[in-house]
Amino acid sequence: MKKRLLSILLAAVMLLSALPLGLADTAEAAAVSSGTCGENVTWTLDDQGTLTISGTGAMYDYTYTWEADKGDTFDTPWFDLREQIRRAVVGKGVHLSAPAPSPFCTT
Repeated sequence: MKKRLLSILLAAVMLLSALPLGLADTAEAAAVSSGTCGENVTWTLDDQGTLTISGTGAMYDYTYTWEADKGDTFDTPWFDLREQIRRAVVGKGVHLSAPAPSPFCTT
């Protein structure tokens, strides 16, 4: 009887210890900013620093500019948020016209 009670108690403790992990995994990141970057392409930056480009078709062409007093810039809609971006995810249906990392990152 003691072994059975102990095994039930141990199983309950194991289940309860896994509960917080499941709750943390289901939390969704909140959008910080979003917009369009193509005719059928949108972008979203979430509070975890993930820039997600999704949709179908081509992104707009963005221009790279370097000025001696300002450094390098891109005219992407998320350029002013670049300090918050930790990673970029580009959907399978999105076509990039520039080299892949260029519109997302600067050095």
